[in-house]
Amino acid sequence: MTTALIVDRVHRKYGDSLLTPLAKQAAPEEEDEGKKKPLFKRLSNISETSLHDFIDITVYLCLGAIMAATVRLWLTHDRIEVLSRDFPILAIAVMMAVAVLLCLCSEADAFVAASFTKLVPAAKVSFLVLGPMMDFKLYFMYTRVFKPRLIWTIIISVVVQVFVYSLLLHLIWEQYGPGFMGVPPETVSSLPKP
Repeated sequence: MTTALIVDRVHRKYGDSLLTPLAKQAAPEEEDEGKKKPLFKRLSNISETSLHDFIDITVYLCLGAIMAATVRLWLTHDRIEVLSRDFPILAIAVMMAVAVLLCLCSEADAFVAASFTKLVPAAKVSFLVLGPMMDFKLYFMYTRVFKPRLIWTIIISVVVQVFVYSLLLHLIWEQYGPGFMGVPPETVSSLPKP
């Protein structure tokens, strides 16, 4: 919501100059607004749009899969444990970077975050929150509609907010412990001590 308010303020200041010419084009006029298009024409429009979207997204999906495999090779469980224990703030920043690089869908993000068992909860939250809001796939889609000023406003706003909120969560977690988030004390006592 805060990002939307920031974007609205920027739009009020600069107006439609923040949009690309493609986004400014008016929708084509319908020849026969009162008449319904034939079924074949409607199905043809649906297939054409679907194919266009599929081809656009497939490129980003392939790039995301390649980046996900590369990051997983570099970010092993041992490195994650050391990073999380010794540098929790850096762990938050790294997981935010991983979320942007992986370009996964939000359904898969939860499984990836769950696989990082030794990671501080705030870093997992930063990964889960930032992933659906900001990745390369979205950035490339934004470039078709928005000019760089608005794109960078969105990116900076989202990244700063996720980092600050994750940092606050980490500080609360450190202060009040796992019991604060509803984790039963017997589960906490059974966890290995670092």
